[in-house]
Amino acid sequence: MAKNILILALLLVAAFSLTDKDILQQTLNGLFEQNKLADPKTIVPCFDDDTAHKTVLFIGTLLDKAAKGSISDLISLKDLIDQFGKQIPDSVKNCLNDNA
Repeated sequence: MAKNILILALLLVAAFSLTDKDILQQTLNGLFEQNKLADPKTIVPCFDDDTAHKTVLFIGTLLDKAAKGSISDLISLKDLIDQFGKQIPDSVKNCLNDNA
């Protein structure tokens, strides 16, 4: 019985967990809504799963360093952003550049 409950609980958690693309979409929705704009529908589809995952991790790291606010953390942001930009595949960059 306990095994069945555990399996059911794991299935429920898996069903309600967000993907990296969902996280990006919700983040963009919030940013656009704060500026009284309609939710964007064409940005996240440009991302492949790997790039979406790297982007979510990058945003977390970026916010963490910015929140700490130490001089070394703030200075390192430029290099962090540059390194992240180099990881984005050309296909994703082209899709985003062509996105209205």
